[in-house]
Amino acid sequence: MVWPLPSKLQFAPDAGALATLEVEVHLLDGQLIRGSMPSDENLSAISELKLIFMGQEIALPVSDIRSVACAGLLMAETDSDLLSEHAHRLEHEDALIFHALFIDGKTLDGQTCGYVNMRAGGVYLYVRQEDSRFIALWVPRNSLQSIRIDSPDPAVLSHVSAELAVPAEESIVTATLPQVSGLASNMDELAILLEDARGKPMITAAQALFELKLMDEATFLDLQSDKSGKLRTYIDDQLAKSDTFKLQLEHARARMVKTPEVNADTFQIDSQALTKISWNIATRQSVVPLGMISGTLYVASSAPMSRELEDRLSMIAGCHLALVWVSTVSNRDGFTG
Repeated sequence: MVWPLPSKLQFAPDAGALATLEVEVHLLDGQLIRGSMPSDENLSAISELKLIFMGQEIALPVSDIRSVACAGLLMAETDSDLLSEHAHRLEHEDALIFHALFIDGKTLDGQTCGYVNMRAGGVYLYVRQEDSRFIALWVPRNSLQSIRIDSPDPAVLSHVSAELAVPAEESIVTATLPQVSGLASNMDELAILLEDARGKPMITAAQALFELKLMDEATFLDLQSDKSGKLRTYIDDQLAKSDTFKLQLEHARARMVKTPEVNADTFQIDSQALTKISWNIATRQSVVPLGMISGTLYVASSAPMSRELEDRLSMIAGCHLALVWVSTVSNRDGFTG
């Protein structure tokens, strides 16, 4: 396996087979994507991460990635035979304290069981959790402003373990914001939804369909314990029965990966968005430009999972762009649904 591990750690038994690794990919725009990647993928040598997501291969540019975490937890080894399986010790394997500052000003602090500095290829960390297990975390160099790694003060080491043992997706959040229920109607509310999404796990397709009332409880419970492809059959049946289910399925796919949702009819559009994508272009593309957050243009679409649409709009706007979900395109100011 290319992902380096300290000699003191091994994957927990519940991590499963290691032909592929289940990973959580945190993007700089706040999205979290869960999928699988080949265990022999050398993250420090790639320009884009190829991920199996919802049964399909997607490619995520490394320039968009904040960090990649192994979903399988690491634990301290107790079997000398397992210890001998490691071909090489890492250069740095001591208990250390780290502070990472990302290019968007977010921070990540914690205790790591050693590290591997791949220079231009990024940094591998082994972040201690509250249950004394560890998460293997890769941080690409392009996402960092700086990272500092120090030996902890022995006098406070016991306190550090408790205070800094925070899951990576939670520790990135640096402020507590008000809650927004339902659809965002302005950029402030959209920012709150984006921040809130950072600490939430992705959900399954069945959970998303159930949340959106596109599946009854009996079907949902049946699918929870079934691995024989019933979900695919259910979706195919619904697509055959209803012309609108395809649009509803797009909503479910967006809900799975915590895509924020907006009300385009009442949304207070930031005028800066219209300097990036004009009304005429937005009409032709069936989207609504909303506004800018931290250099990213947010655009509402009923197909927010379309990478082709996102790439096309990003080229038009000339900046980093992210899609959010809206049921239909607004009729205001010439928009037609």
